[in-house]
Amino acid sequence: MGVGFITYAAMTPEFQVMSRPERAAAMERLKGQAAEHDVHMLMWGHPYGVNENLIIVYESGKGVENYNNMVLDDQNVYVDSRTTVAVLEY
Repeated sequence: MGVGFITYAAMTPEFQVMSRPERAAAMERLKGQAAEHDVHMLMWGHPYGVNENLIIVYESGKGVENYNNMVLDDQNVYVDSRTTVAVLEY
């Protein structure tokens, strides 16, 4: 069973002032941190029509615990808060 996570978040001021290449490099580092918990970042971007200015889509074949462990071990300095997480089982 796989689990998907659609995470809406607010960017930190440091992340907001980065250039596109700098943001891409920062998200690659975050992708590596997620992979250490068997969580795979599928995509990220900027959503329309919501208060948050960042969306990240993850998946894990191991379950919700891996996502929770990733968040608890979070070394992400680019996201202020995660305001909404949608969990999908498939």
